[in-house]
Amino acid sequence: MKKIYLSLLAVTLAFLSVTLTSCSNDDDSTPVNEQPTANVEGKWYYSKMGVSFMGQEQLQNYQHEAGCTKDNVELVSGGVFKDRDYSGSECSLDELTGTWSKTGNNVTVNIEGMAETWEIVSMTSSELKVRSPFTMEGQTYYDVTVFTKN
Repeated sequence: MKKIYLSLLAVTLAFLSVTLTSCSNDDDSTPVNEQPTANVEGKWYYSKMGVSFMGQEQLQNYQHEAGCTKDNVELVSGGVFKDRDYSGSECSLDELTGTWSKTGNNVTVNIEGMAETWEIVSMTSSELKVRSPFTMEGQTYYDVTVFTKN
């Protein structure tokens, strides 16, 4: 499923770069909740994924494999991180395990020596929206992911 997301991300980036290059000097420095009150620990299911550029967000519903457990991440007490992806007719599980920590409004995930920091955009007891910056052709974009809890 994440491979499909990467394809959608490439198409979205192409769309955004064409449609937004003439926009004003907007940026993505919109303030976020400084101290979310909900607990970030728990199992979070992928809900939407996309990209943000110059204040414009393009999100797509996350496509879970039909008949399988929903893909999810789990932020376990004590700093254990798990990312689970179910695929194929057999619902094969691909699980990555690492560590996580939260400092202020950021969650840093470390898997196999690769660290990624998620900035919390918004958070309630049932929804978590995060973003992480990346640069392409000198422009800063943000990967945006929305998770939900059941």
